[in-house]
Amino acid sequence: MQGSTRRKIAKASGCSFEYVGMLGIMTGDRDERARCWDYIRWLLKQQKGTLGTDISFKDRNDVTVFPCKSGFGGISRIYGTGGATLRLIEQNTGTFCFNIPDPVDEPEKELVLIFSHYKGARGRARDAMRDVLNGHRVSANGGNGGQQRCYDFSVGRCRRGNSCKWAHIVPPGPPGPSRGGDRGRGGDRGRGGPSRGGGPRRDDRKPYSRPNDTWGAMADRLG
Repeated sequence: MQGSTRRKIAKASGCSFEYVGMLGIMTGDRDERARCWDYIRWLLKQQKGTLGTDISFKDRNDVTVFPCKSGFGGISRIYGTGGATLRLIEQNTGTFCFNIPDPVDEPEKELVLIFSHYKGARGRARDAMRDVLNGHRVSANGGNGGQQRCYDFSVGRCRRGNSCKWAHIVPPGPPGPSRGGDRGRGGDRGRGGPSRGGGPRRDDRKPYSRPNDTWGAMADRLG
């Protein structure tokens, strides 16, 4: 498994998981190692396409179930292009997630299983999935406790006002005119510009020559 996937499994299970050569080593108490091993088995089955609906998750205390619709507007939106959105949710919340068809055979319904040893992490992942279905985007820093930018507000579509849980950040305006440009001194005379040694200078001036009779103020008298 790649490093990011290994770290995801370790963080969700609460078990230290490292590779020494071709040997995977799990370090933790019995419950932590059992969770880690279950997550690895399900991940390998998912990659092989053999992950079915026979996963006994109802009696587990490390899972939160999030039902959603099948297809576009449902599970496809949660996964995002190439699974990028779901990977960001897992990364931000420290969870391990995958979907299965509803075992009750309810048409056009999927169950997203959110696994983590920490209940708060599962709740944040569930809230992030709900927000994605409502049209919000997931940012890479969404899991660090900072408030995410409201995408609807940035495109002028948010109507929630002060009740919106996302940050209404006004984008910066266009840059103003450069100093010196309006005063006829050239736009490149700011701090660090060419006039202050901001770049290499080429000195084409010749050394001062000795004044002659036709040079300077003496030219009029001698003329």
